[in-house]
Amino acid sequence: MNKSAYRPLTFLCLAGMLLAACRPAIPTPLPLTAIPLPTAEDKDIPPVALAAQAALAQKLGLLIENVAIQNVEPALWSDSCLGLGAADEMCAQVLTSGYLVTLLAEGQIYEYRTDLDGTIVRPVVADEETRAAVAAVQQALADLLTIDPASITVVSVDSVDWPDACLGVPTPGACAQVITPGYRIILSVSGQSYEFHTNLDGSLVIPAYAVGDQSRQPIIKLTSTDAQGDCEQIVVTGTGVGVSPCDNTPEVKSFP
Repeated sequence: MNKSAYRPLTFLCLAGMLLAACRPAIPTPLPLTAIPLPTAEDKDIPPVALAAQAALAQKLGLLIENVAIQNVEPALWSDSCLGLGAADEMCAQVLTSGYLVTLLAEGQIYEYRTDLDGTIVRPVVADEETRAAVAAVQQALADLLTIDPASITVVSVDSVDWPDACLGVPTPGACAQVITPGYRIILSVSGQSYEFHTNLDGSLVIPAYAVGDQSRQPIIKLTSTDAQGDCEQIVVTGTGVGVSPCDNTPEVKSFP
């Protein structure tokens, strides 16, 4: 018999062994998302990020080592005021290259915009809606875990256009298929991360995964981005596997 006929069967067996290895319950759930925290030891940090770090430390009256650099992204701002000019401020209407610097201090996330050399360093002030959404999520998690909201650290806040009224989270019942602007908010408590989805004002808060339901905690989470910039994720939990765009929470289908 042709040996190549056995290859599909061999592949299926190996895939089955991999999925079976994911079934056992784990005593301590892994974080819902991998949250990179780049440091000077991990990679070279642009001097402008250090300037933003120093500016926030001075503003809050903290030692500079108490302000962590979370992320540094190249950016192209719409004007010489980095898109943050006041109504009465004169800003040259020229594209300005620079960076978006994300910082963490006292459990809160702060963003700064800079030009290329750090001559201009400006804080991004969160609007009332963003603050309301973050506060609502902190209170929701505090209620679920029966802890003080002050003990919850905000790891990240991202603006997202959710694909439906259920904020991209598989929910029993029907969801209106309407684009719903809001936020993806990652919180941390004692090293454990929790992902929540909200609408714009925080009046609707949905956990991306059931808090305390260890069977739904991802054991393996893989993401990939194609040449067009489309991101897809594969999540394997203790009970099944799900695939979805990175902006959505995958619907996990049970293992056979």
